[in-house]
Amino acid sequence: MKRALGSIVCLACFITACGDSATAPTEIVSGGVWGNDLLVFTATASGATIESGCDSGRIEGSIATDQSGGFSLPGTYVFGRGGPGQSGDPLLKAHSARYVGRIAGQTMELTISLPELSRTLGPFQLSFGRRNLLDRCL
Repeated sequence: MKRALGSIVCLACFITACGDSATAPTEIVSGGVWGNDLLVFTATASGATIESGCDSGRIEGSIATDQSGGFSLPGTYVFGRGGPGQSGDPLLKAHSARYVGRIAGQTMELTISLPELSRTLGPFQLSFGRRNLLDRCL
C-alpha cells in the first residue's frame, strides 16, 4: 500500500511539473538592444520598439519567453514613407502584427507576421548589444 501511494504521489508530481511548463513563461526579457544591419529591436520592461528604415513597430507589455526561449506576442507595425510630408498625405496606418521569436544566448531570431496584409517579414537574426545606425527615411 505504501508503495502504491508513493507511486501515485510521484505520478502527481510528474504531471504537475509537466502540465503547463511548455507554455508557461519562464523568463522575462530584460531591457536591451538586439540588432543587425536592417533592424533594431529595443526591449524594455514595458514592451519593445522595432525600427527598420522608414518602418517601425511596437509590442506592449513585458516580453516573456517559454522554456525554449520562444515568444509570440501581438503588436503593431507601421510602414513609413520617405521624403518630406505634404499636407493632405494620408496618415500612416498601424497594422496588427505578431512578433514571433526565439532567444538563444546572445542571438534572437525574429519574424514579423502581418495577417491583414498576408505578409511576413523576416526571419531576422539579431545580436544582443548591437545597435547599428539604420538608413532612415528623409
